[in-house]
Amino acid sequence: MIAMKRVSILMGLLFLASVSCKNPKSNAVKTSDAKQVAMVSGQEYRSDLATSKIYWVGKSPKGGHNGFINLSSGNIFIDSDKISGGNFDIDMNSIYCEDLKDAEDKKDLENHLKGEDFFEVSKFPKASFEIVKVSKVEKEGYVNINGNLTVKGITKNINFEAMPQVSEGKMTLTSESFSINRLEWEIKYRSKSFFKDLKDRFIYDDLEIKLHLEFVISG
Repeated sequence: MIAMKRVSILMGLLFLASVSCKNPKSNAVKTSDAKQVAMVSGQEYRSDLATSKIYWVGKSPKGGHNGFINLSSGNIFIDSDKISGGNFDIDMNSIYCEDLKDAEDKKDLENHLKGEDFFEVSKFPKASFEIVKVSKVEKEGYVNINGNLTVKGITKNINFEAMPQVSEGKMTLTSESFSINRLEWEIKYRSKSFFKDLKDRFIYDDLEIKLHLEFVISG
């Protein structure tokens, strides 16, 4: 009986260990090869660089970090109250960590993210996103945005849902939270998919993203 109890406890611990090593609930988008961008039409809105943010969350079994990245430029086009196109340049030198309060720790993490293990900012100072197509979805007020995301010189086509709001010469585009698989852009640091002996020191492959972009009418 004692032996059976020990086996049961061991099996329970093994089950808990396997669960803890799994990626948190994933909402990762599917990727495909880059697609041809259509001609844009309508009124141009330019990015408000002071208020536009791309929020990120990276996780590991021991916790994680979060922060944001700024745009360096961008515009979006509205034709008959619908998004017809747009493109955005992302300033990778602006990577900012929000959760670390110690200034030295914060700087160390930001520099690491900018380094060769992650985004190689010295070589690839900008990322970009170019809208290919915008279509309706069932969720009221939301649209599906299809576009080409370029990071570290690698371009992949992705989809995500967002809510556009236009009023009085301004536009706000706020996305649902979604995740991209960093391996698609050759960011392999501490990935269990490549390094099998990391134990609990690995970093999940999914990088969670949420957009809050603001625009003002151009001209």
